[in-house]
Amino acid sequence: MLSDELTEKLKSYLEEHGYKYDFYLEDKYKASTLTDNYASFILKSITGLINNSIIETDTTNSIYDIDLINKLTSILIESKDDDLISIAWNSFIDCAYDERFILFNEMKKAREFYFHKYNEFNSNHTKSMETERLIIEPNCKADSEELIEHIDKNNKEEYLFSRQIRHFSSADCLIFNLKKKDDKELIGSIGLSFVEGEKGCFNLSYYIKKEYRKNGYVKEAFKKILEAINNNEIIMYGEIKREYFLEEIKPMINNLIIYCNKDNIASFNTAKSLGFQYDGLYKNNHYFHLKLNKDE
Repeated sequence: MLSDELTEKLKSYLEEHGYKYDFYLEDKYKASTLTDNYASFILKSITGLINNSIIETDTTNSIYDIDLINKLTSILIESKDDDLISIAWNSFIDCAYDERFILFNEMKKAREFYFHKYNEFNSNHTKSMETERLIIEPNCKADSEELIEHIDKNNKEEYLFSRQIRHFSSADCLIFNLKKKDDKELIGSIGLSFVEGEKGCFNLSYYIKKEYRKNGYVKEAFKKILEAINNNEIIMYGEIKREYFLEEIKPMINNLIIYCNKDNIASFNTAKSLGFQYDGLYKNNHYFHLKLNKDE
């Protein structure tokens, strides 16, 4: 949800323009997001305040007053204030594909520009990193397809990572490819996927080709990625859990968890070697967690 300071800023600005902001988010309306800078409002929460113009919504139906939303959007955009403009872009995501929405064309152009520029949808915009033996790169379509083919051919039983790597373009999943420095061979990947309903929590997964296991590659790569997390260097772009971002953002990552098959001893040992705390079995999978922000 919005910070108290930003809520007051929004409230004051709307009231200056004749709109009384008198609706405060209850627990059931709180949104868990990746950035903690601003949350996507359920439509009612930002405008139910205004003459109950926005009718109750659910996950499948959104009934809203598009004229009112357009008026509010215009007011916020014209403010020239970065915080208020961010709210305008992100608060009415339910309208993003409504041709009547005042920002419809701008959002469409942004999507088209993005796809034209990158020729594929990949939310991981983190800069490439290097360790003593590895190059760690954001995933791309070609590398993803190569790894999928390898897993399907050699390690079909490792379906958990295979399923994740197939969705390399998903906006709530970050994949880092691991390549050997000496010959640039793709030897595996590490994935970070947003855990729905858990603010700042990501599921960590990893895969290394069998011939390169027991060489410390995952630990070496994870140490570098963890360093990037701690230095706030992980960068995302895209539509993330009802948040439509038109710029690169740095996600809040406070907690990491690992699930591994109860019979996968190698993965179990890897999780322990990375410093994760073992929490027991969950649905036939071993469960680990690592809290990154010790102050919370």
